[in-house]
Formats: sequence, C-alpha cells, structure tokens
Amino acid sequence: MFIKKIFQSLPSNLIFFIIALLSFIPIITIYYVIKFYLFTVKLSIHQLNKGIVVQFYQYLTTK
Repeated sequence: MFIKKIFQSLPSNLIFFIIALLSFIPIITIYYVIKFYLFTVKLSIHQLNKGIVVQFYQYLTTK
C-alpha cells in the first residue's frame, strides 16, 4: 500500500528510468565477468606458451 502511494506520486517516466537502470545492471556485470574471465584465460595461455618455449629452449641448450 505504501509502495503504491510512492509510485503514484512519482512521474511515470522516472519509474521507467529506474526499471531500465535495474535491467542494465545484470547485463553490465555479466559483460565485465566475461571480459575478466577471457583476460585471465588469455593470460594463462600466454604464460603456458611462454613456459613451453622456455622448456624447449632449455631442452635444446642442455643436450
């Protein structure tokens, strides 16, 4: 009842704006999570390749 009264006192475009903002928050968080995940995966692949190259170089130089 109290919430309904607040909604009636607010202009309708403000309510729409709030709903739009709330719907954008999960999209933004998902985007950043995916971006961070891809960054860490790229970094780990890069480190892995670096490690393989170093091991191969050590293998070539020791024999």
